[in-house]
Amino acid sequence: MPRRSSNSLVCNAKRANLNDVLTPDVVSTSDFVNTEYLQTMVVIVPKNLEEQWLHEYAQIGDQIAEYGPKGSRGNVRGSPVVPGSSRKLMEEGDSAVYTVTLLKGQYQPGFVDKEGNFEPGTTVDYIEDFKIRAKEKRFVVREFNFDPTSHASNEEAIAELEVEVDRLWSALIRWCKAHFGETFIAWMHIKVRLSAMFSRVYIVNL
Repeated sequence: MPRRSSNSLVCNAKRANLNDVLTPDVVSTSDFVNTEYLQTMVVIVPKNLEEQWLHEYAQIGDQIAEYGPKGSRGNVRGSPVVPGSSRKLMEEGDSAVYTVTLLKGQYQPGFVDKEGNFEPGTTVDYIEDFKIRAKEKRFVVREFNFDPTSHASNEEAIAELEVEVDRLWSALIRWCKAHFGETFIAWMHIKVRLSAMFSRVYIVNL
């Protein structure tokens, strides 16, 4: 079952830091694959398009990947999506967060051209093309590397900052209590002097 978020960041996940949204209480390392050939992506899906996503995600970008035999791979094309790999992580408001696992790409071997020059091989990136095709259907695809240790470090840093803020606030309160009397007396002296000065100015003007 998908877990619900306790914050409203899901609605802003298109631009938010995903580390603030996909915390260890929402996801785990088993939710993500990142190998030489496969990578799990995060997809922001509008709630009103969830059924469309579930029915169509495996066919998105069906001309991107090449599955033909060696020497003629381009003869057979399909989507880089691993079938059955999408999983719902969380939802809130009008958005839901899914994962989907993709083939990263394919290496095109080098060759010798007609002039006898060797053209080095290249790697074709499937992920960027998939992002474009998904965006056309209003699905926002984002890369995410889950690192639970990083989140733990952030939590420790936040806790340390909160302790420091409390310490500084307490010091400020003590300082205010210690100097309030002096400050109040000084302010009263200033008010008395200002009143006397205004009185003299008023009398002179009369």
